[in-house]
Amino acid sequence: MKPESVRRIDTLLKSRQWWRNTDRSVAKQALSLPLSVREDLSHREDATMDGAQTVKLASICGHKYHFILQFLVAKNGREYREEYVSVRAGQQYMAKALILVTNGNHPRAEKCLIRRTVPFTAGERIYDLVGGIRRPTESLTDTLVREIKQQTGIISAKLNLLTYSLLESDLSDVKMLVYAATVTSDQIDLDHVNDNIRALGTELVLLTPEDFKEIKSANMPVFAAFGLARAKGLF
Repeated sequence: MKPESVRRIDTLLKSRQWWRNTDRSVAKQALSLPLSVREDLSHREDATMDGAQTVKLASICGHKYHFILQFLVAKNGREYREEYVSVRAGQQYMAKALILVTNGNHPRAEKCLIRRTVPFTAGERIYDLVGGIRRPTESLTDTLVREIKQQTGIISAKLNLLTYSLLESDLSDVKMLVYAATVTSDQIDLDHVNDNIRALGTELVLLTPEDFKEIKSANMPVFAAFGLARAKGLF
């Protein structure tokens, strides 16, 4: 990346009030993060769209694939912590899935299961597919099976490749395989899973095809997967 782009990112980051409130040791750690993660941080507003105030960056942990960024946030007179994950850019491979839910008697799904989350760059709830970054020793289907189990508790699903896409930006080059993962309704325990993941600012939701017409905040793979699943007669 050009030096002026690096300066732009770091200047924007340091202009945030929450950055000025951040402990020096945490700020020093943040400035050593990969540039793509620093760019994510620079887009964190002082005030979020739901009226909360970002007080400071409280802690950072992670490894070479992703970093967990914990913010101290204040709203309605109380303080709490929010955690977000920022993925390190570079040549990476990702597998994600639109999880289609059938009643077991009909191959066409009546609903789909997707994630609803609040990435700190958006400041509002958006819809996203289940999945994640491939580990070095995994195949992409291994990645998807692992991520589905971790994120939903589902231990088996019928996978159907929908599309292979290349997502590009000036900071990343991420190759993504998008699948449909068909499961039956008795494999899903939403209340149990959501009780465990809501603290991370995310939840799983079941949507019908009609519900998709009302979605306005989602990333492109969600809409692509939905359209392709409909075209293949899966949903």
